[in-house]
Amino acid sequence: MIENKEFHKLPSFLQSLFEDNIELLPSVTELFELELAYLEYNCLPKGDLSDRLAYFKSVNNNFTKHFLMYNTYTKALTKNRSTSTKAYFENGLFSTGYATHGLFPYRGKFHPQLIKALINIIGIKKGELILDPMCGSGTANIESALMGINSYAIDLSPFCQFMTKVKYNSLDINIESLKGLSNRSEQLFNFFSGDDLQKQLQKIKDVEKLKVCELALLAFLDSLGYSKRVVRSSHKQLFVQVLKRYEDTVANFISNNSKYINNIGTVTVLEDATATEIPLENDSIDVDQLIKYDLKISYVLFYRMCSAQLRCAGIILDCASNQVLFPLLLYEFLLMCVCHPSCLALPCRDNAVWLSLLQMVLPSRLAL
Repeated sequence: MIENKEFHKLPSFLQSLFEDNIELLPSVTELFELELAYLEYNCLPKGDLSDRLAYFKSVNNNFTKHFLMYNTYTKALTKNRSTSTKAYFENGLFSTGYATHGLFPYRGKFHPQLIKALINIIGIKKGELILDPMCGSGTANIESALMGINSYAIDLSPFCQFMTKVKYNSLDINIESLKGLSNRSEQLFNFFSGDDLQKQLQKIKDVEKLKVCELALLAFLDSLGYSKRVVRSSHKQLFVQVLKRYEDTVANFISNNSKYINNIGTVTVLEDATATEIPLENDSIDVDQLIKYDLKISYVLFYRMCSAQLRCAGIILDCASNQVLFPLLLYEFLLMCVCHPSCLALPCRDNAVWLSLLQMVLPSRLAL
């Protein structure tokens, strides 16, 4: 017990949680971030702190690897973007926009920094193997690879499979192959807009050339989505901007972190697998990362909004199909009923919205 007049002698909140030899990243302002920082700090072996920590700037007066890799702001991510998007990436320098995570922003994903902290808390080591059976844009897989951890990625959406593959391959793409990519925007736009694109891509046998081409294709699909939401610019005009952004983002990351990305983990996308049908032996992985989604966004509606990219030139299967949407919608509806029972008493107009969505994706043999 200490007298009130000597309150200044009390240790600070951070000193009570941690030792005096640490400094948190300036972006750690939320309570959940502080709690994750506390957990990862106490779960990791002392010798791994500088190399693995996600929420710390320095330990024992030595900068952490996370700070050294991601403290350089990539201006390309926010060039010609909205004010809200700029703020999102500027404030998320250490949490959301680093490495290739900022390519094709995906609604509903977890912050990569959060995933990194969870991996630290669980105790997954370099060289071990994890599985994400609902990988989305591959956040957990990309973050694992950056930590030297191998992973499998599964998603019903072929578009999500493609995103994960491109983001991973772009981590160690040959910079020489990447140079001048945006200068070929018109040629690439015409190539991606042509017929039988999938067959044309299969003809590219050079691995590095294919990586670059698929990165450009992701930019093409990204700009296609923008063109559906804006009226001031055409798809072709937006593609020029997005392609330049992708080129600069990847080139800057690799050039600034070449000494850190020599031993990244592997990412294997299991294209024909599902979360319930996994072609792996029992006990062959170290962690099965099953993410529990909430109702902050409707993934069904998200797939509908992405339908233009998903059907683009027939290169990617239409993942807005009943196979994807029916289980997703049913899951969302049941989850809402469990978490929010009052939804059953919604006005008829709101129930009609759900019924119309169900009707869109319900198998034809079932009555509604």
